[in-house]
Amino acid sequence: CRRYRPINSKSQWDQYANDFSKSYNEYLELHNYIDSVAQSFKSFKMDLDTISDRESREYKEKQEKIFRVYQDKIHDVEHVKKTERHMYLEMKLNHIHDLIKQYEESMTS
Repeated sequence: CRRYRPINSKSQWDQYANDFSKSYNEYLELHNYIDSVAQSFKSFKMDLDTISDRESREYKEKQEKIFRVYQDKIHDVEHVKKTERHMYLEMKLNHIHDLIKQYEESMTS
């Protein structure tokens, strides 16, 4: 994000808008991936919540399964890379968006 400074010209605005568009598609793909992982864990939780006896064997087995899946995810190199890239792109896109908005506001003042 350091390379993105306040916008001073229409050509700079065009470049930032282009960079935003290029990065946004990748961001959306990663966001959808992360959302699908989150939905899986929400589904696991809903399954777990259907078991009223928290001391039952069924409950403990499902709980252990969820924990194993979670451990596998947080140790999966590809998952970690996707999560880190998603966070980076989110910060980058927010920064570019703010710079574009500031420039546009300065043009209307």
